Amino acid sequence: MALSFLFGDRDRAATFRPIRPHKVGSRTYHLHVRAQATLGQGNLHDAVKLPEGEDEDEWLAMWTVDFYNDVNRLYALVAEFCTDTSCPVMSSGSKSCPCEYAWADGKTIIKPIKVSAPKYVDFLMAWVQGQLDDEALFPTQPQVPFPPHFKPSLQQIFKRLFRVFAHIYYCHFESIEAIGAQPHLNTCFKHFMYFVLEFDLITNKQELAPLQQLIDKLLERDAMRYGLNLQQAPPPPAPPLTPPQRQLTPQQQKLRAAPLQQQAQILSNPAAGAGAAASRSLCGPTATPASVSALFRSH
Repeated sequence: MALSFLFGDRDRAATFRPIRPHKVGSRTYHLHVRAQATLGQGNLHDAVKLPEGEDEDEWLAMWTVDFYNDVNRLYALVAEFCTDTSCPVMSSGSKSCPCEYAWADGKTIIKPIKVSAPKYVDFLMAWVQGQLDDEALFPTQPQVPFPPHFKPSLQQIFKRLFRVFAHIYYCHFESIEAIGAQPHLNTCFKHFMYFVLEFDLITNKQELAPLQQLIDKLLERDAMRYGLNLQQAPPPPAPPLTPPQRQLTPQQQKLRAAPLQQQAQILSNPAAGAGAAASRSLCGPTATPASVSALFRSH
């Protein structure tokens, strides 16, 4: 089904933000033309690689605009089904292991707040558009350098755009299938992930957890088709949990320091009863990791 037909619905088009074109003669225009020609070859893994002799920041800037447009188009396909009623929280993940996302932009909304999925996406798209319009972050004039915080800013953008993909897959995939857009969604997401992995744009790999199985499956197919080596580094192990430290009473200190044969005498002394009882709780309550189902990721 042609995407132009999918956007024929007036109500759906109303939720669609204008596409940001690359202006002819701009710093990113020739890169965009070159990238589009490479995409026609079918190998998305090679298409995202920085061409020899090109500036990495300009390459990143060009693709950031294009992926913003892609996510914008994809969400427009499900916007009429994604409402405050159907999606009261921006989320992804299975029912047994959901992930919820709160919104904060650091300026108008400092403290992360829970909002509905359509509100979250609206906040997000407006925020990304504001980033793209910022000449200090995305300079368009020749010879103007990109700022030192350019890459960290992109990482924040791509982390949030990934959440839109995750929400579409988990909450609106049936709608995507119904309109025949599943192949387009998979191709856009695979392209997005190749770019993210190539330039390390989502540093916290736990963010990828809701779609990790899909990522592995899509990339595995390409590895078999094109003979690619797509080994991903496993996420770093969680730090060991340590029990909370408590101040020992004199009796507890005496018990801990005493030789093993004397500890029985100390515990058998009725006067040590209070200390012995307290000694059973030296390590405090058992510490357990937070349940994944309770995960609440903010900005």
